[in-house]
Amino acid sequence: ANAFLAVEDGCFAQACRRALAAIGAEADGLEARGAAMGLVSGDAAVSAAPPQTWVGVQPHLPVELQGMVVVHKPPDWEVDGKARGQEESAAVEFPLALSSWLRAVLPRKRCPLPWLAELDFGFLHRLDVPSSGLVLCGTSFSGLLALRWQLDTYRVERQYLVLGHGLAAAELREVATNIDPAAVDSRRSFVSELCGKPARTHMKTWAHLAVPCSGALWESCSAFAIRIRTGRRHQIRVHLIHSGYPTVVDCKYAAESATLHLLAGFELATRTYRAEFQYVPGRGEE
Repeated sequence: ANAFLAVEDGCFAQACRRALAAIGAEADGLEARGAAMGLVSGDAAVSAAPPQTWVGVQPHLPVELQGMVVVHKPPDWEVDGKARGQEESAAVEFPLALSSWLRAVLPRKRCPLPWLAELDFGFLHRLDVPSSGLVLCGTSFSGLLALRWQLDTYRVERQYLVLGHGLAAAELREVATNIDPAAVDSRRSFVSELCGKPARTHMKTWAHLAVPCSGALWESCSAFAIRIRTGRRHQIRVHLIHSGYPTVVDCKYAAESATLHLLAGFELATRTYRAEFQYVPGRGEE
């Protein structure tokens, strides 16, 4: 609600931040006291993946701060959450879980959130499985609440580099259409002005490219720099196909004619290359 009230850096915003900081500190204190007594929180079914199960390119932590980290997610890893835990009982093959990697590389005593499925393992936002890029994650209650406040008041800025089919005009700067994630079973979202949620995507056409595909064929593509105002499910992919430039190597949304010639060696051409947020060090931290 605060996001739609356009909360500024006034007294009310400062009071909210102080209250969230106090709540986070209290929750972290309870967690620390429980750990000292041998009581640890988290889902009993949650475990850390042993390194021998990791295949291909692995994630890494370009930024690690008190209470929060920035994870670089390679293609084929899933930014998982509580929804995946509810589905894993079914006989379905899932991608590699990013939270499992975090649990293997971060100490549980200092970073309890990657063990809590009900809090989506601390992940602040999603990134599609075939994509790569930066993901923000709270590793403590204080860190998650600080990041969540910034996200809900539009202080977190995420920028993406995306390749789309076709040659886009330089005048294409913004798409503002409602998105309806109605088809839950297919995990697809659609533009719907009647029952969708507001979504806004800012973009700039960086370049026109000719990319080699099968045989002697070449595919005309556009490179977009994209910044999202909201974070609806599959927002970038839905808005680009709505504009007529479906993302490269996207079998879920691209039209059949655009997926017949898959570009060899390409991941889904959506990459988070910049994430901006505020960090206030905790007491005693240098």
